[in-house]
Amino acid sequence: MLHFPHPERALAEAFRVLQLGGRIAFTVWATPDKAVGFAMVLKAIEEHGTTDVPLPPGPPFFRFSDWGESKRALLCAGFIEPDVRELDQTLVLRWPETPFHMLMRGGVRVAAMLKAQTSSALALIERAVAHDAEMYRNDVGELRIPMPCVLASGVKA
Repeated sequence: MLHFPHPERALAEAFRVLQLGGRIAFTVWATPDKAVGFAMVLKAIEEHGTTDVPLPPGPPFFRFSDWGESKRALLCAGFIEPDVRELDQTLVLRWPETPFHMLMRGGVRVAAMLKAQTSSALALIERAVAHDAEMYRNDVGELRIPMPCVLASGVKA
């Protein structure tokens, strides 16, 4: 859902093509207070860089992390029996990799935000994330960072 410039259109199209009784499901990251890796990176960007960068169109990053918003969007598209739940997940990285590196290589919108920083700001952001990630490092050099997601689904009636 985070990659659609107009998520409502995507839901409407899914509703159109599904057979009666068909189910749609999507996942998004939980809010930063729970998805700790995102919180680390976003906090570091705010402290050492800028969030005012041109990004491709898309919904607010944590819009569908709000269970009520996910249910509302599903209902507005015509789906019934909306179900939203949180799924526990743990991001496991091998030190010195941190959520900074994971998002820089594997993200889309946050990666674009990081790549738009000055080189000096980017270095400060990387260091800040490494500092915050250290508390999740275990004895074998792994980082084990909480990164739950939200799973939302609905049925076409």
